[in-house]
Amino acid sequence: MGKWKKTVAAIAALPVMIAGLASGPVTAMAADNDGGLTDANLVASYDFEDANDKGKDISGNNNDLTVKGENVEYGVPGDHQSGGNAIQLRGNDGQYLELPNGLLNGTDSFTVQFDSKSRMAANDNFFSFTIGSDNQKYFFSRLRPTSVYTAITKDSNGNEQGVTATQSANVWHTYRISVSPTFIATFIDGNLAAINKNVTTKLSELGTDLPMNFGKSTWAGDKYYNGGLDNIKIWKAAYVSDGMVWDGVTLPGSTEGSVTLPAKDALGNTITWSSSNTAVLGNDGTLVKAPAQDTDVTFTAKSTVNGIEYTKTFTVNVAAAITAADAAAERLLVDYQLTAGATLPTAIAAAPDAKVTWKSSDTSLVKDDGTVVGADGDAEKTVDLTATVTLGTTSTTKKFTGVRVMPKSAQKLSSYTRDRSINGGSRVGNALHLALNNGTTTTALNTNYGVAFAEAKINATANTESTEVRGLVDPYLFQLKDGKYAYVAVFTDVNGNRVDGGQVAFSTSSNLTDWSGKPNEDERGDMVTVTSDATLFDAGSIAAGYDASAGEYRISWKVNGVAKYVTTKDFKTFSEVKNGVGFERAQADLTGIDNAVAGSGNAIALTKDVADSLTERLGRVHNTGVEVPTDITVQANKTTKDDLLAQINGGAELDNGNLSKGATATATYSDGSTFDFRVNWNQDDLNKIDLTEAGTYEISGTINQQNYSEQFPMMSNRADPNIVYYNGKYYAMGTSDTGGMKTLFIRSSDTLAGLKDQKAGTATEGGYKVEGQDVYLFGENDGLGHKGYHWAPELHVINGKLYCFYATFPAGKAGDENITNSPNWAGPSAYVMELKDGGDPTKTADWLEHRVQAKDGGVLSPHGLSIDMTYFEAGSKSYIAWSQGDQERKGAKANVSIAEVNSDKPWQAITEPQRLMRPEWGWELDGVNEGPNVLVSGGKVYMVFSAQLVTPQYATGMLIANVGDDLTDPASWTKSNYPWLHNGTFAGQFGLGHNSYFTDPYGDTYNVYHAMTSGTNNTARHAGVVPVHFRADGTPIIDMTTSEELDQSKKNVTLKVVVTEDQVSSDATLKSLNVVGSDIDLDTAASTEGAALEVDDPSKVTDADVQAVANDANAKATVAVANNVVTVTVTTQDGTTVKVYRVVLTKKAVAPDPEDPTDPDSGKDNGDKNTGKDPDKGDNKGDKPGADLSETGAAVLSLGGAVVALAVAGISLTIWRKRRA
Repeated sequence: MGKWKKTVAAIAALPVMIAGLASGPVTAMAADNDGGLTDANLVASYDFEDANDKGKDISGNNNDLTVKGENVEYGVPGDHQSGGNAIQLRGNDGQYLELPNGLLNGTDSFTVQFDSKSRMAANDNFFSFTIGSDNQKYFFSRLRPTSVYTAITKDSNGNEQGVTATQSANVWHTYRISVSPTFIATFIDGNLAAINKNVTTKLSELGTDLPMNFGKSTWAGDKYYNGGLDNIKIWKAAYVSDGMVWDGVTLPGSTEGSVTLPAKDALGNTITWSSSNTAVLGNDGTLVKAPAQDTDVTFTAKSTVNGIEYTKTFTVNVAAAITAADAAAERLLVDYQLTAGATLPTAIAAAPDAKVTWKSSDTSLVKDDGTVVGADGDAEKTVDLTATVTLGTTSTTKKFTGVRVMPKSAQKLSSYTRDRSINGGSRVGNALHLALNNGTTTTALNTNYGVAFAEAKINATANTESTEVRGLVDPYLFQLKDGKYAYVAVFTDVNGNRVDGGQVAFSTSSNLTDWSGKPNEDERGDMVTVTSDATLFDAGSIAAGYDASAGEYRISWKVNGVAKYVTTKDFKTFSEVKNGVGFERAQADLTGIDNAVAGSGNAIALTKDVADSLTERLGRVHNTGVEVPTDITVQANKTTKDDLLAQINGGAELDNGNLSKGATATATYSDGSTFDFRVNWNQDDLNKIDLTEAGTYEISGTINQQNYSEQFPMMSNRADPNIVYYNGKYYAMGTSDTGGMKTLFIRSSDTLAGLKDQKAGTATEGGYKVEGQDVYLFGENDGLGHKGYHWAPELHVINGKLYCFYATFPAGKAGDENITNSPNWAGPSAYVMELKDGGDPTKTADWLEHRVQAKDGGVLSPHGLSIDMTYFEAGSKSYIAWSQGDQERKGAKANVSIAEVNSDKPWQAITEPQRLMRPEWGWELDGVNEGPNVLVSGGKVYMVFSAQLVTPQYATGMLIANVGDDLTDPASWTKSNYPWLHNGTFAGQFGLGHNSYFTDPYGDTYNVYHAMTSGTNNTARHAGVVPVHFRADGTPIIDMTTSEELDQSKKNVTLKVVVTEDQVSSDATLKSLNVVGSDIDLDTAASTEGAALEVDDPSKVTDADVQAVANDANAKATVAVANNVVTVTVTTQDGTTVKVYRVVLTKKAVAPDPEDPTDPDSGKDNGDKNTGKDPDKGDNKGDKPGADLSETGAAVLSLGGAVVALAVAGISLTIWRKRRA
């Protein structure tokens, strides 16, 4: 995408760092001598009443200011409430007020107060007040008509830490800006309007002797301030009001038990507490003794800030003691999921005199004394528990049925969020994160990145659309009655402020990775309303769980310390709100996790199977071993040296057009997947082989690894990169990210490594060029008439012909008459260039141009952007997908759309465009969806897309569909809630995205992407290349590092070649095959579809459950079980013939339990499905593991046809195998 988005990104980044915001009037300002402001720390004061010395400092410190510029107006404004003289700046160049340099040297705390009336426009760029000498390190306030933004930065505008307050327009206001090393507070007309309590940049970090001005920006291109100024005062101290100290410090209005007393005030200072009635509630909030009748207790809080003591009182009504057992039993809850070592409650907080005893239906799981023993083995079990509650002379029982008892081997899964200091701030940090503890170590999953983000609030009308970012805090995980998982959480806005009171984030998942929701729809699918009371919940108070006694779910929270809850059976209808406790938040184990917010989540237990599956999907898959190549045995004087070398080195052309890989080394991985590496065999060792007589030879070799993650950048200044292998060469293109983005260069090489920059390039010819490698292909001087941006080229081989898809402005002007009425910036349009038969891809004259057309033959997008177009094939159909600017709603974000085409005319849509997705998750916003590219594997269609703006937070997500589904129907696709390629994986690389796939001549698949080298500034984007690895479950990994792909200590391997006088067998058939005790029909297993076998649990089948016997004792039968498929590969003694047998495992049908309660998600775990389908329950058409690659440039993989084709190719199969399970 283009630089226009960088400009937008700079603007959008302004509010991103705003945190801890409290908006609206909170408290009035105290007098100047209160709150830390005194005459002693007043350094300057200007009232402008002396007409002969307008800039006179009346504080007595002689810090006079200078009125700069000509004809500056001076006098009494008619609408100024003070009635005195004021300065009127009119926005003319050179008009501003210059204060003495270094006025605030030696302090990080200060307060600035002034009267002003802003006459600036809402979208003007300017500073009203500023401290600093350049546009890298500065402090400022900007007074727009209805808002005041104040910020500090030591790393330019992309990293401003600030706060925004709202105000009424076109009137005079009194502003007080208070700044310390940890906060920025804005007061308007005596009221605290906004505060950011998460500031980390200090004034002293900006330098010394800093200029200070009213009316002039530190940015050269900004406007001068147009507004009145009066009554300026500056103190070397931060003003602190009562409201700043006590904001958010609350106690419950009533309680039945002990009260939790906050340890810190709103600014982080220690609070000391005292109770007015220590016989009831102690000074620490502990319930000493419940009173006989409801009793008020007053707590006094004291906090010292900057040497000043602040005091506040709170009254808590303590409920009369509970005297009956049944009333006490109502307050007894038991977790639905019990873990070994836990203890059932024997007391009830609200009724201290009550006693609880237990009776267990299985004391091997839970003892009668309440001790949870845990289940043996790896599976959870259930138990019925009966509590007897005794209070005084009364007694009652309460039953909890079917409570889950987790195995002793269970692992702990923690939920959490990350703090706002991370790259991306609260927009990225406020999401459900997961960490897994295996008993010894805690590992952050998904490389410490969120796995579930809140859906945005879409405000849409017929003609407009706006997007409000939503985040998640206080995520609470729990297990549903049907075995699925769920979370509840509280919503926040883009600044991290809690919003949407009374509404709760709720989502379900069957696997903890695919979460339910309704992306691509205006309705938010992850939100439920539990109460009509819009009061925000207390931080860290939300919880939920299944009450096995009541047979329903309970969602609980606190408001001002008062515990409340609702109940529900289906998470659609809820009971009335009641006062009372909920489930406790089990402490999350966040040891060693960077930036994790302590206490932000909870912990639940997982069985080993679930934990292993979760680790496979969200953990880092890594190389665990390398198997040396199978011995090659040949008969003396029967094999030629050339044939043997071809068998070892590879390079022979296969029936599918790929080249054979030769004798390969098989790498094994932590998830059970494998990959066959090509090997560079030692030529001297090969030369020693004598085929005329018997002998044994050991050939040394080095694994040929092509992972360039640590050789970044591979190609500098190549955004939106693309590579294709065509007619024996690799060709690479991309957007020139330096030099104007007006030119597309192409480079070629015989090898993948040869595409890497051989030297530094230069900005020239409207782009970035490396002399000797890059060739001018398309641009303003190509004779096609296009001016301006040339973006995102993609090369595709379709039916043997080469095409280049890219975007540029239509010929004749930087725009098109058809898009002048676009509601949003229209930008470039999609084009397809067709290489003439026999043409040279590096010669412009050999290409034919086609503008992409809609179904009716007109322009595809006459009133909107159409960029980043890709082409792919799935099933028997062909498609284009692209980033589409909205043509109807002003303010709508660019989306990804799709249409079907014919492969012989890929620039002509034959169906109407359909929107597949738009940006909604926090990690996508405030940006666009763009850069689609497709990989087809195992019966699934994986469409990557990029989101955000051109910033260091750019990332890559994934849409998934089934081959055979209607891919133009948004309902066929499931949108991943989290990005699959993001910051944190490759050291020194940021903003990873706009990737595309290509295959090498050996059939292996690679991912080429772009990234920046700065995590804070928008720098040039460069191209990197990594291989695509397929997990054991068939899903692709597009961010595997060099060391994860191959343990570098295992790069050296050996091959044994045996020359024998005996006859060598070429029989690759099996005599018998038995799986889990069942004999398998060999002919069926050897067919394309393979054999089918029903078993109790396919996930439990291992290699040990498979017995394969070859007809030839010298043949080698290799067994692999992955993704519910048993694969037996038989290699002949001479290594030239391979036969593959497959058995697809399915689960035996189990009759449903008619007594199961209603599924709270109506039986559907829709992941992020656009329509609510279960992503794990597609039609599975062609859902086989493995790979088969098309020539289009988009990777298309499938095992069935490819393996069979290779099997009949003789030696080919032993030297070519996909990166697969």
